[in-house]
Amino acid sequence: MARIKIEIKRLESTTYAFGSNLNYTFAIWIVSVIINYFLGAGELGKFSMIQAIISPLALFFQLQLKVLATIEFNLKGKFSVYQKTILTSEFALILVISLIGLLTKQPGLFYAFGIFKVIEVYYNFIQGYYQSHNNFKYVFYNSTIRGVIIVLFVILSLKLFKSTSLGFLGTSLILLPMIFFFDLKNISKEVPSILPGGSNEEAARLFLNGASISLVAFMDSLMVSIPRYFIKIEYNDVELGRFTMVLQFFIAATIFVVSVGHPFLVRLKTNLLNNDKRRFNNEIKLTLLIFLAASGLIIIFFIVYSDFIMKIVWGRENVILSNDLKLSLIGIVPLFLSSIFIYVINSLKYFKVHILYYPFVVIAEIIFGFYIIPLYGLRGGVLTIVFTQMIRMILSGMVFLVVLHRFKNGTDQAVIDHITPAE
Repeated sequence: MARIKIEIKRLESTTYAFGSNLNYTFAIWIVSVIINYFLGAGELGKFSMIQAIISPLALFFQLQLKVLATIEFNLKGKFSVYQKTILTSEFALILVISLIGLLTKQPGLFYAFGIFKVIEVYYNFIQGYYQSHNNFKYVFYNSTIRGVIIVLFVILSLKLFKSTSLGFLGTSLILLPMIFFFDLKNISKEVPSILPGGSNEEAARLFLNGASISLVAFMDSLMVSIPRYFIKIEYNDVELGRFTMVLQFFIAATIFVVSVGHPFLVRLKTNLLNNDKRRFNNEIKLTLLIFLAASGLIIIFFIVYSDFIMKIVWGRENVILSNDLKLSLIGIVPLFLSSIFIYVINSLKYFKVHILYYPFVVIAEIIFGFYIIPLYGLRGGVLTIVFTQMIRMILSGMVFLVVLHRFKNGTDQAVIDHITPAE
């Protein structure tokens, strides 16, 4: 009976996590569809380039505190340190976005989207707090409300003013007070203090640990951004917009990774706390099987219905892109597998190991993009992403096997000397 209750709780957490990521990511995803509908592929291409610049920066400066908070054993006692760290990082993000905008003479949409991403970075930390306490229900409602707000404001601003910038600014003006009067107010009832605190040494250590795994998230984001840079240089905004139409489906596939991945992290943490290696290993095997089955089903679904989906979402004139869509989804198999490898590595707190191999993944993508995109255009961008995901899977898989071997058999310095868990 107790086992059944555990399984029901696990299913509930996964369902809420999946729902929260589905709702919010779909909202961000649908913004691109809305922009294309009102303004066309050219404006979609311009927005896509702004995303390609700001999103990797936001992922780096969020320090993956959502992940660190999820696996933190005493988050309530350390909340002030986390608060101090995220606010410092937010300030740095604002400075970097402002500097890039001024140096490259970016339009107003760049700054509006930048403000929106700064607020989103903080919300990721808030969600990490609730995930740490297995409260995925709160995360679900929080994400759903934010998703509805962004979609409504973007539609209204485009319909009334033909302006995407006003949509993001309006969303930010609503979300910012919600942090103070709702999220932090609730958290203040559970933690000693919501104010920034703790020693500078603690905050610096947390920042460095976060930066180690955020560097991976930053480089992950570059994997869908680098092809956009090359397409922008070689072609034009319209071609970039058409590439974005195909790319959006690959990005949507990551919803499943995140939604299953964070409950997976919580379960791994629980098994580690209980020193239950058998259940820890079983969790890994089960999740790998789920990811493989899911990737297979997604690929089959899009092979059958890609023409219909492209027609409904992007219009009849873009059905020609359905073959590129099918090709892009081959990349979700290595994407899903390597994501599980990385979640396991992070659960064991081997954060810094990613720095050893991830630069090779990015360098490989730059090489692929440099040679393939000028020759094959949009399809070259798709091939660049697929090839890069395969490299990511191979390298992260090798590290995964080494780390798992060390976990099963105890730390063996002869295996790989310079891989050490974060302090």
